[in-house]
Amino acid sequence: MSAVTFTTGIALAPRVAKAARARRNVAVAAKATPEAPAVVTKDVKRGLTLAAGVTSASALAAGSAMANDVLFQVAEFDGTGVIDEETALYALVGGSLAICTAVLSLVIGSDLFIKNIVNKPSDASSSSSRHFRRRPGRRDSPSSMPRDAAGDAADAPRTRRERADDAADAPASPSAPPRAEAEIPEWLERCRAEARPSFDVSAYRWPEIFAALFRTEAWGAANHRAIDAMHELTELPETPPTFVKLAHSYRHAGRKLPREWRLAIRPGEERRAFARLAEHSAWREFEETYERFVKREIAPLCGDAEGVVYQCPPTLRCAMPSRAPTILMHRDGDYPRHQPCEINFWVPITDVWGNNTLWIESAPDVGDFAPVEMKHGSFLRFNGHDARHFTRPNDTGKTRVSFDLRCVPVSLYKQHGGGVGRARDKGKIGDYRAKRTGPVTLRPA
Repeated sequence: MSAVTFTTGIALAPRVAKAARARRNVAVAAKATPEAPAVVTKDVKRGLTLAAGVTSASALAAGSAMANDVLFQVAEFDGTGVIDEETALYALVGGSLAICTAVLSLVIGSDLFIKNIVNKPSDASSSSSRHFRRRPGRRDSPSSMPRDAAGDAADAPRTRRERADDAADAPASPSAPPRAEAEIPEWLERCRAEARPSFDVSAYRWPEIFAALFRTEAWGAANHRAIDAMHELTELPETPPTFVKLAHSYRHAGRKLPREWRLAIRPGEERRAFARLAEHSAWREFEETYERFVKREIAPLCGDAEGVVYQCPPTLRCAMPSRAPTILMHRDGDYPRHQPCEINFWVPITDVWGNNTLWIESAPDVGDFAPVEMKHGSFLRFNGHDARHFTRPNDTGKTRVSFDLRCVPVSLYKQHGGGVGRARDKGKIGDYRAKRTGPVTLRPA
């Protein structure tokens, strides 16, 4: 009905204008002969009637206050058929404005209606609506649980294909039959019980190696700070760090990053920076020392003389004083493709205590969380696959530097975490690249 009203109004507009011109001519003639009564011709009456009709239809269609006012004035038309020219013109202009308003409302309403129809969700099998549905990403899968703010040294930014694969590896729905729990041998439970072995600090020189890794030539004197005091750098240099993961640590600590730093941690740039780091002499020294450390200190504690499959490179952490924790409560088993026979090792390079350390429970789901307090020269072995762990906001005034790794005894390692995963995950532990140590001589923790 509204469409008919608008069409009729537009069609009759020229006739209304013609009647208004005729009324104006009558008014001019009346002024020339004051004694003669004003005569309203048939055309003028027809034009006024049309103006009233158009205005009334516009008011019904648009509900305009202006149109209502026009109708009120047209209602004052007296019995002699005389109406002043102002009222006629006002009716014409008001009606036209009301029509324009109604047409505009119709256009906007039609646009919203069309958008609503196009974006309406449809059956999942419909290919036409596929591009209008939000794609599954990391936030839809267990792998979305927060990890260390400094990031994983080995992890490059993930692609859309990898995020979709994560969603495919998410736990089955409640209606599906549960997966059979992996059988854990008794000897493995003993080998991943919480322990805090020690090592000879002079044999590995971890603080010096990390200081060299964190060093950026362009920083000059800023490189001479101890690694547990890196947060005390008052002004960040314009040149981003060679080890770009440090930028994430400074940002997590609430520091405003210079423009070049922000550009350096974009996904593509960060991937290229890590590739360049692999050619850096400090990184090569770190990798060589790390592999020697795993073969001598880690693998002999894992209960398999054939050795272990271990994460390489490890995850490097740099937790500066901040108002937010770097790791929320989780267990590694919450993430895709992790294996139930994993053993976790956490190696602090600085002294750790209070709220700059890791908090763990003594056994899965016990809830007796306590801080791991150690001096440099000790490391932690624990069942991080099943036992929950987290960090708290670092309020100690010292930066904590550490690295951690996961390993699986060779005899218990399964490709793709039990047959689930992508071809590119072959030989990995979770999302981490891995290597094998070869045979080792076992010893107790």
